[in-house]
Amino acid sequence: ALACTGDTASCLRSADREAVLDALVLPELPGGPLYQEITFPYRPTLDGVTFVEQPFVALRAGRLADATYMFGATTDEGTFFHHPLAATPVANEAEMRAALERLPSIVAITPAQVGGILAAYPVAAYASANEALQASTTDMFICAMRYSARLTNAAGRETYLYHFAQEPAR
Repeated sequence: ALACTGDTASCLRSADREAVLDALVLPELPGGPLYQEITFPYRPTLDGVTFVEQPFVALRAGRLADATYMFGATTDEGTFFHHPLAATPVANEAEMRAALERLPSIVAITPAQVGGILAAYPVAAYASANEALQASTTDMFICAMRYSARLTNAAGRETYLYHFAQEPAR
């Protein structure tokens, strides 16, 4: 966004503060932060020490540290990602479909699976399209944790899985 070439670090250091801040603001499509074409990387940074490869790659290959593992999620995990203060809500099924079609950059799903998600979370069954997307997002988190726990357990590691469902005090 700042047209840096060559020494990117020097370019960024010498850039006008306002230009840097303006470059950080991307137009937000309906669906929230997980459903953007350009989004924060929803994965650990490989540092060569703690993370030498992406966790799902290691899990699928059974390359795990000799440790005890714990995975879990909360009830309504997707709520935060779809709250109007944090996201532009999807208004209808077409916007929900479009948001889900942008998801492959984060989660490896296919176009056929997008149709399956829409069938499993029909907008008509929820108070709004945004609530349908919120429910599917929550279940994606929960499914990812269950999948991780199964892979870890299959690799012979002690594995715990939790589901935190306590309502916060209001």
